[in-house]
Amino acid sequence: MNARPPAKEPPEPKLIKAARKAVEAHGYAGLTLERIAAEADVSRVTLHRRGHSKDEIFNALAVQVREEHRDALWPALTASGDGADRLRMAVTKICDMCERDLHVMLATRAHLDAAAHGANGPDPQTNWIVAEPLQVLARDGIADGSLREGDPEVLGALLVNWAGWTYVHLRTAFGWKQRRARSVVVDQLTAAFAVG
Repeated sequence: MNARPPAKEPPEPKLIKAARKAVEAHGYAGLTLERIAAEADVSRVTLHRRGHSKDEIFNALAVQVREEHRDALWPALTASGDGADRLRMAVTKICDMCERDLHVMLATRAHLDAAAHGANGPDPQTNWIVAEPLQVLARDGIADGSLREGDPEVLGALLVNWAGWTYVHLRTAFGWKQRRARSVVVDQLTAAFAVG
């Protein structure tokens, strides 16, 4: 009986950090395995021998960023106040995290576009990482009457996309300053979902 080959190890933190640096310097279009290897101070052959691809390492970076964005929402989940107040806190934090990770967000958008045209894209399930806390906030706000009625699952997905991607688009495509983009996104989304 043949033994199964050992499972490939996921990209180590050093490679994910290197991918972030390479994306910040060159964008997604300029992200190569060679540049990731150079930032990690390893050879490209080493990465190839370990079975790592550019897409695999970038996907690990994207998941890490999503998890960091989700974790940053914890204070809004546990804060006092009604759902609308906590939603405002959460949307503000999403804008702040998107600003911190602006290069990675832009690379993620380019990566998603490439995946739509046949490249290896991220697992769609990872998109729910940030949406889940917003679903909790939506459920709480609907229950306390401070947010409009609706399906919390749908509202969570809408909120994470409207907040994050609208912020990124205003900052990059429209060239708005951080303060203006954040203010508009937070005020408009809160007004759209809050009751009264």
